[in-house]
Amino acid sequence: MRSRILVRAEPFDMGWIAAAYGGRERVIATCQARSEDDLVADLRATLDHYLATRGQNYLREMSYAGDWKIPNCPESFIRRPVDLWYCKIKQQACPIQAQVFVAEPSMFLSGCLLDRPKKMAILNTVLKGDYRGFHHVRGRYLCARCEEVRGNESGYSYHYPWELASPDDFAEFDAERDMKDILPKIHRAKIRRASVTNALCAQHCIDVANLLWPEVARSLRILEFELMRPGT
Repeated sequence: MRSRILVRAEPFDMGWIAAAYGGRERVIATCQARSEDDLVADLRATLDHYLATRGQNYLREMSYAGDWKIPNCPESFIRRPVDLWYCKIKQQACPIQAQVFVAEPSMFLSGCLLDRPKKMAILNTVLKGDYRGFHHVRGRYLCARCEEVRGNESGYSYHYPWELASPDDFAEFDAERDMKDILPKIHRAKIRRASVTNALCAQHCIDVANLLWPEVARSLRILEFELMRPGT
């Protein structure tokens, strides 16, 4: 799957300096180099390592309920805020909470709400590692602006922590201090207040920065990575 990370890169002291933003850590990587090309290459290497280690560990913990042999059902989704697994097809709470028991298929077949042909199709899909569609799993979060634009019915509104940043991470922004000044701008642009005070995906960070802090926006960019789910 493709993962996008927000980066701020700018000239600094006869060279370049950059920071990558995301998640609770706010700054997940920093880098300094003599040239812009070297900076991007070094930062990519650092972020590749971050995703291969901490990112993979996070995916393993969140997507597999702590057990490699019990992946989530591709026909499931989480109903928030209670984090209860529901069946996409039946629109009912899943009795086995979307657990596909690879080592004990009979447990999945007896617990799944669907008819046997659909159960077998899901089981075969999981066994082959061929997941269909893009579904929300535990550990992904809504970008406030994606939710505003697309609605939370879209799976692509959900992002992993390292794919989200808050405006006060990359800009000198304090909501309590600055909100009065920026309210007219966001109202004219038809952007909700929540989309400025909450975490945003990389693209929407840049969109908001272009509106509110053009000089900062010029230093922002998105780095893309291919991230494999554990076991694929």
